[in-house]
Amino acid sequence: MNNTKQKILWKAFGIFLEKGFDGVSISDLQKEIGMGRASLYHYFKGKEDLFVNVVLECYLAQGKEKHLKADLNISLYTMIDQTIEGYKKEVKKQNSFTDRKIGVLNYYLFAFQAMKYCPGFMKEALELQKQELEQWKSVINYSIENGEIRRDIDADEIAKLFVNAENGIGIRSAYSAKPIEIIAEIERMYKNIYNLIKT
Repeated sequence: MNNTKQKILWKAFGIFLEKGFDGVSISDLQKEIGMGRASLYHYFKGKEDLFVNVVLECYLAQGKEKHLKADLNISLYTMIDQTIEGYKKEVKKQNSFTDRKIGVLNYYLFAFQAMKYCPGFMKEALELQKQELEQWKSVINYSIENGEIRRDIDADEIAKLFVNAENGIGIRSAYSAKPIEIIAEIERMYKNIYNLIKT
């Protein structure tokens, strides 16, 4: 992707996260991005086109990249560590690219706006959720086979427990906690679940 276009997308991502789609005009975007209207229109047809590209290239692409690189032949403990490290890297990357410190609630609001303004977002997001659940299941089954965790557990249910624990902590803490605090709480929850099912 063109370097200028990528910089525009990440700057716009930060602006949309902070102010929302409806809270920012094309004039606000061009001013904050530091680009004239004609230059901005060279890359995007308008605000909605820019938003859709931000959703696809900044929001959804990260999830896709994470699932493509996933190694399923690892221990559950290793997956927990890799998942937590991945979250920390994502926060650091987003803070550096967007040049803003954004609260967790903003990400949830952004997702709701993506459902409204970005055709196909819901389908893509549901597919990513399905892939995430399947990855947890695969690693749990691999860990059962290797004797790392107990054989009497239901891999489907434990996979859901990991995913839903993360989502629950994120939503419950979205109003007050900083992303790094939420990640620490998710890590504690993951390790508590792990300790309950390890051999």
